[in-house]
Order: sequence, then structure tokens, then C-alpha cells
Amino acid sequence: MGRGNWYKKWLLNRGFIVENDMLKSKSYIYTTMPKANQFGYQNGNIRGIIASDIYARFDRLNDYNVLFPLGFDTLASSSFQESKKNNNLLDDEIPNLYIEELKELGIGINDYKLINMRHDEYLVSLQEAFIDLYEKGYIIYKNRLLYEDNETKKVYDDFSKPDDIDCSKVKMKSFSLDISSVVKEVYKTIVSLDIKEEYKTDIIKRLGLKRNLLMSLSLSNKNKLNIKLDKPEYLGGLSFIVLNPNLIDCTTYISEQEKENVKLILESNYPFADSGITALNPLTGRQIPIFISTSYKEAIYLVFPGAIEDDRLLQEAMELEYIDIISNGLLINSDFLDGMSINDAHNEIINVFLDAGIASVEEEFENTLINLSSQDGFGPLFPFLYDRDLGQINSLKGFLPYNFSEQFRPILNDKTNISGLPLKGSINSLFVDGMAPILAINYDEYSSSDSIFSEEFISLLKEWIPISILMVDKSNILSNLVMPIIFNEIIKKETNYTINGLFTKVIIIPETLDYTYTKLLKCNNNTLDIKSLLKQYYSDSVRFYFMTSELDEDLIYDDNMLSKIDLYVKRVEHTLLNVCDIDSSRMDYHFKEFITKCKEYLSKRELSKYINYVKSFTDMYILKEMYNYNQLLLYLIAIYPLMPFLAEEIYEEKFSKKNSIINEGWI
Repeated sequence: MGRGNWYKKWLLNRGFIVENDMLKSKSYIYTTMPKANQFGYQNGNIRGIIASDIYARFDRLNDYNVLFPLGFDTLASSSFQESKKNNNLLDDEIPNLYIEELKELGIGINDYKLINMRHDEYLVSLQEAFIDLYEKGYIIYKNRLLYEDNETKKVYDDFSKPDDIDCSKVKMKSFSLDISSVVKEVYKTIVSLDIKEEYKTDIIKRLGLKRNLLMSLSLSNKNKLNIKLDKPEYLGGLSFIVLNPNLIDCTTYISEQEKENVKLILESNYPFADSGITALNPLTGRQIPIFISTSYKEAIYLVFPGAIEDDRLLQEAMELEYIDIISNGLLINSDFLDGMSINDAHNEIINVFLDAGIASVEEEFENTLINLSSQDGFGPLFPFLYDRDLGQINSLKGFLPYNFSEQFRPILNDKTNISGLPLKGSINSLFVDGMAPILAINYDEYSSSDSIFSEEFISLLKEWIPISILMVDKSNILSNLVMPIIFNEIIKKETNYTINGLFTKVIIIPETLDYTYTKLLKCNNNTLDIKSLLKQYYSDSVRFYFMTSELDEDLIYDDNMLSKIDLYVKRVEHTLLNVCDIDSSRMDYHFKEFITKCKEYLSKRELSKYINYVKSFTDMYILKEMYNYNQLLLYLIAIYPLMPFLAEEIYEEKFSKKNSIINEGWI
């Protein structure tokens, strides 16, 4: 099956063009680009691209106006650095390698509108979005304590740091995204996603979620004291409470007998005075003494000497009793929490107290600053110049794009008299990847808008959002799932536009592994050469093979299985080329049911059911050559999303030399 000519024919038939048609139903399908190097997609993580293309082709056949943007939004750093090593110039050799591999795979992309930082139009949109967020106060430039990977020199914060990387703390000036005003909405969206709980748990952990327990303690004088516990699992070890009279009205928390003593003690500068009041621990039933002191900058300070080292020092200084609550990593002296780990006890006490109606929960997030600065020498440049004399940064709005010349020097397209020097580093992939599905809406057939907060841009969002299906590689969850959610929430907050959700369906795709269940990595010496696979096997065979595993499960690459599928596809091709237009009207029912069921599975985004059904129907009917041309056409339309080259080849041979099967539509 020849491949290059089919791509040209699809383009001529406007197969991948977004139509400017308000009457057509819209389908927006987005997938992340797999990580690549100068040799192509060697880690085998191409399932998301193939699956997305299947859905995009199906939707086009059903007369949807399909937006399926694809490109090299952060191809950038690693690949172009390799290019620089080879010839010290910024050339198109590496991007063209990826484009050709995509075409060989039959991915339906418009290569004139690839999301590529080599394209000034896209770079302008990206950098203007950065400035928009900076001017609105969401991006700040300040000194932060970050993590630096000693090997790669990449910089992370608590939100982005991988768990398996050893990093040292460094203080540096960086751009950060402040999400404090939208983090609760982001959290709600994450919780509502139909994805595995393990993914949600990791995302929420990175946001630094703290579940504080809010409750009232009964006091010995019949009053109540409202407290907040950020570590409610330590409640069994609450040994005493300190109230600051400068920050809270303590009159109701001091016994009549002790009021004069408290006043005298505080005036004598002695740090602590006994209030004469105790509080009842709702977990253990113990009475907890309450002290009055100005030593702490908190209105109510809860002291846990058995769990917190600083509190233990305070207890020793005051020579008070304390309660041990941790032994060998498990809780003791904590009633129903005894024997539990700290993490398990945290959730257990919250759930029990909530069920009992004696507490409520307040959610706080600690990681609301997200680092956007990279130390990479190449990538999208910060759209600012640093004025060393004035110690300030100057916006380049109106002078963009700000990019690299062929000699890898930062340049501006227009002459500018703004003073300053380029800032060190570049914008990291969290921003670039995360903004890509947002900017892609106005990048394909639409002119670039001035601002992501403009009325023009918001009208496009309303037109195309929600994204009907989002495919995300497991390694890109933060940049390609969480960051678009964050940016969407910011835009919603600033413009008051509303949607039911950013995504209709999200699929997170794990790694492709070798037969020893090892990741396909260059350092593991087990990478795939997709280009060689495409030379050795039919493209449709490669597409078919990578869809044989459930998308949400690891794929164990098996070359023998790929060879068998290739032989199978060639057998189907041979059979279809030799079909004669015979009288087999008795088969009409089976073929009509076949195309109906295929449509049902693809409409519901049940890809595995579709693949298995195509295989079983092909085995039962197609390979037995018991059908006529009308029935053959139904079969070709139904398999076109999965095996477009085979479908087009047979369609041209049996039906039309001029048209493409995409002109038929879903019958």
C-alpha cells in the first residue's frame, strides 16, 4: 500500500481542514505529542496519536467540523539542541522527520498549521498569553527556593518535581504562575474527572491539599472553643492549648478565680499563665489545660509534644506532662486510631468525625505557585527584557515574536528601543504544553486574537469547548491535563464565561514496555525505531497493532505479534482486491448491522469494542468473499478510521480514481 500519495489526496479533498461553517456540529480532539529525540518517536508512546486520529477520521465521516491540532509545541529544546550540535544552525531537518513519520502513520494533520515554535504566528500567541497573565497578576517574577536536578540542571518546585529524581535546593529568580484564586475550582474539576483514582490522588498531592478539621471543644466552664486541626490524626496527643490575648478575646476562656493571677503573670513578663479552664478532648475524653500567653503569633496554638519536636521542647521548658502517640510509625493512646499509620489515621478521623456530625472540613492548598522558568538554553523565550540599571523587566508586547535566529541568537522581528538584556532560561513545558490546547482553537483556520481574555477569543472558546476527547500520555499529566484546566479556570474567572466542563472524555495512556516490562528508553537500550517499523510493515498494520491493548493499560511491545498482524492485514488486502460484484443480497443485514455497530462503538468512544468487532467480522465474513460491491463499500467506510490506507486503496480500485473515501461520508 503506497502511503505518500494518499496523504496528498486527503489534503486535496480538504480531509483535514477546519471548515468555517457555523451550521456544522463541532468535534475538538486533542492529544499530547509523545516525547521524541533526533531519531523520532523511539519510546513507542504513539497510541494516543493513533487513537485520536481514528476518532477524528470517524467524526469527519459523520460530517463533523473537526479540530484535531497536532504539532511540536515543546519539541523544541532537546531536538533543536541536537540539530545545533550537528550543524550549529536552526534547520527543519528534525521537525520534518516527525512530520514524515506522522504522514506514514496516516495521521490526519494539516502540516501547514502544526503547533510549532518555529512558526512566528504560534510563538506570538504563546508569548502574548504569557504577557496577558503577567499583566493580570497571575504570573509573578520573584526569588524562590526551587529544586535543581544535578544531572540535567532542570528546575522544579513542589508541584512539578518527579518523585524519583534527586534534587538540591537552589534560590533563584523565576517566573511562577499564581493559582491561589482558582485552585479550589481546579481541585473540583480534577475530582470530577473520569480517570483512575491513583492519577487524581497524585495530582491532588501535587496541589498540596490539606484537609483541616474544624470543630468545637467543650470547656469546663460550659463554653466552646473553636479550633482548626491541620493534623487531626495527632488529636490523641493534644497536651495543652495556648491562647494569645492580643489576637483573641480570652475573657470567656479564663476562670473567675484566675483572672487576676493571669493579669499579674502576663504583666510580669512570665510567658505563660494558667487559665484555670480545661477543654475536653473529643477523641480520648481527657481534660486538656488551657494557658494564656503572648509567646505565639497564633490566636490558638495547639501543642502536641508527642508528635512535634518544637512542641516537645516547649513541654519540657514548662515541665508539663505529655502524651506519647507514635510508636514504630503507628499511633498509640489515640482510641480508635490505635495501630494505624499516620496517613490512614488522617482520613479515618476526618471521616468518623464528619459522620458523627461533630466537625467539618476546610480544604487548603499549599502549592499555589507553579514554576514556569526553565534553565534550558533553547525554547520559547520570556517576552521581557531585563533592565539591569533600573532592576526591572520590560514587556515586549507589540514587538513579538521574540525568538531565535538561525544562528541560535535571540532576536526580535522589529527593531525596538526597549532597554534590557535577555533573561536567562526560557518558558518551561508546563506553560507551553498546557497552553497548546487553548491556543490551538484560534490557530488553525482563525486569525490570532490580541488576548486570551478578549471577546473574540472567548467566543471561539464557547464555540469549541468542551474538548470532546483528550488523550494524555501518563508522563504528561501535569503539563497536558492539569495545566489546561488551570488556564481555563483563570480565563473563566477573568471573563465570566461558563462551560459545563473542559473535557467530555479524558483517556490517560500508560507507557509502552518491552517483553521484560521495562520502559522503552535510550538509556535502557530498548528503544523502538518507528521509521524502520513503517518501512518493514504496512502503516495500517502498525496502527492496528498499537490499538490491540486497552488504552488505559500498558502495552507490552511484541514484534512477533506485529508481524502476525501485518500478515493478517496483507491477507485482507489481497482478499478485497479480488472481490467480484456478485449477487449476495442475503448478506445485506450483516453488513448493515456491521456499520451500525461500528458507529455505535466509535460514537461512545469504545475503541477496544470497535477494534475487536472489526476483527471478528472480518474473520467471519470478509475473508470468505461472500459479498457484493455495495456491501464492500459499507465495510471500507467502517474500517477507514482504523485502516485508512487499505480502505482508500480498495476504494480507488473498485469505486473511484478521483475521489477519496472521505467524500462518501458515513452511510
